[in-house]
Amino acid sequence: MTTITRFDREQAPCGKTVNGRRVLDDDQDGYVFDHVTYDCGCQRTRRQFHDGGVHFRVVDHHGKVRVDEHSSTHEA
Repeated sequence: MTTITRFDREQAPCGKTVNGRRVLDDDQDGYVFDHVTYDCGCQRTRRQFHDGGVHFRVVDHHGKVRVDEHSSTHEA
């Protein structure tokens, strides 16, 4: 199920307080995609996979990657 919502006055990764849009997709079986786009151009994405692994990425409006983290439920 995909939900798209607008929000007002949230702090973006660059520090500005702006409006934006969130797309949330959840297949009810463990996969979740949460993508936030701020009106300044910053973006925040979180993906949770069926195996429990998570990828979290934050990019500011200049294209600079501020966070790019992967976690896994598997032991290395």
